[in-house]
Amino acid sequence: MVAGLVALCAATLGSSVSSAATNCGGGVRAVVVDCNKAKLIAKGYAKTRNNSIQGYQCSGRRAGSSIKGRCTLDNKAVIFSV
Repeated sequence: MVAGLVALCAATLGSSVSSAATNCGGGVRAVVVDCNKAKLIAKGYAKTRNNSIQGYQCSGRRAGSSIKGRCTLDNKAVIFSV
């Protein structure tokens, strides 16, 4: 039951962040981050696959030929598919 509640909270948080995101183009969306910086972070993660880019904690996965990922720092988020 607790695991279900945690999953529900995580899904709700993820969808609310995604809906508040600014579309920066090129498969990059940003929440409280300048689009130029968001694109640099997404490009840096796609190139290096490091878990930390410019202080942001990143995670992602390869989906075919693209990389889908998310980088967060405090209340800032960069969501991308590049």
